[in-house]
Amino acid sequence: MAFPAEYVRAHLDSPTEQRGHGFTEQNLIEGTTYYSYDAVPGVRMIVLDSTHPAGHVTGSIGARQWDWLVDQLIAAHSSYRGEDGAIVRTGNRDRAVIIASHHGLGMLTNSTLDPDGETRYLAADLEALLHRFGNVVLWIAGQEHRNEVTPRRRPPDPQEDPAGGFWHVLTSGLCEWPCQTGLLELVLPQQDSSHLIIRSTMIDHSAPERPGQALELLNLASLHRELSFNEPTRVGGPHSAGTPADRTVDLIVPVSPALLASLRGAMARSERPSTGDRDGNAVVLGPN
Repeated sequence: MAFPAEYVRAHLDSPTEQRGHGFTEQNLIEGTTYYSYDAVPGVRMIVLDSTHPAGHVTGSIGARQWDWLVDQLIAAHSSYRGEDGAIVRTGNRDRAVIIASHHGLGMLTNSTLDPDGETRYLAADLEALLHRFGNVVLWIAGQEHRNEVTPRRRPPDPQEDPAGGFWHVLTSGLCEWPCQTGLLELVLPQQDSSHLIIRSTMIDHSAPERPGQALELLNLASLHRELSFNEPTRVGGPHSAGTPADRTVDLIVPVSPALLASLRGAMARSERPSTGDRDGNAVVLGPN
């Protein structure tokens, strides 16, 4: 298909930084539209292409991308669980892993036959895969145009602490109410901790609450907010803003001592100071 190549080329030709915005020349060579990067010390960001080549609003992952994803996960883990549940040691350096995609788990349901005959992997397949890799702490997605934060708990294992898993964060659309964006930060707590904090902060644009008469930028932005609030057919629905627990909140996820040590080492090498804990909402990812 020509369109994916044109899409990647447009990003590579963009004059803004970072060049390619994640895409590289390798994507053009391989004909792929998924990628990973390690620009943040101690973190691997894996960006998936969840679009089904046959179309439709829902998505899934093809076999070629699935194999690539497994390789990316292994490369960010010193150990993980194999398909049989046994621990596999790799010798790789641990990194916190963040997944990003257009479709979240609730929309990865497209089992339509692939035009190229590839096997398609759906939400249950992907979640089961990620639970084998303990350094996965966060999945960010859009598509549904609403703020929603959901814990995806790892199934209990009699050989280890049952707590753990990752957070699944859906974001609202800028074009629709509540017209917000989100800031996500990884925070390392004190030395004696056994968890990582994902700090979620919602950000409004600075338009006034009520638009004025002048057709200037902030008034137009304010008018946009008013129109979007009153749009009854918006994708995110009447509760697209989410609850307080879906917006500005600290999300706590248990992680291994090996990952915490690796993150502290990466931060020390980068000379970026750690952010301390703050008071406020804190949601723990663990057993009910």
